[in-house]
Amino acid sequence: MTLILTVAHSRGVYQSSDYQLTDKETGAPWSDRAGSKQLEADFKGLHVQLAFTGVAVVGSGSSEQRTIDWLGAELKALPGDSTLQRICNALSTRATSAMKPHGPRGVLTLVLAVAAIGEPFRVAVISNAGWGARPPSSPWCKSQNSASARDSP
Repeated sequence: MTLILTVAHSRGVYQSSDYQLTDKETGAPWSDRAGSKQLEADFKGLHVQLAFTGVAVVGSGSSEQRTIDWLGAELKALPGDSTLQRICNALSTRATSAMKPHGPRGVLTLVLAVAAIGEPFRVAVISNAGWGARPPSSPWCKSQNSASARDSP
């Protein structure tokens, strides 16, 4: 695992990450082969910037694919009128399923920076990385309003 920086303020969001991910088999750093760790998606009234860190590829054998491609397909599969909570719930459920076969090495953290017209920027984190315990705990989703730093529904 490596680095995702997300700064949310009432006037905007800045998100940056490095290019390093993790080999799901060995736990070794996986840099150049992984590519970008950021995606964008638009839903009715929401613009989502997603950065991730964790395993570089999901699946195995003929179903193996880069994590960024898998996440892109997951976002595209969501209805266009999805709310932030629906997006978080869907990604959390799908990530749980995708990481389970990888055991303790199947660690994935998603950071979503979300903009909606006339609303404060929000940041949501979906992660199965139990930083204080191994193997990682179940995924969770926490959304924060950048203006008040309180949990959102």
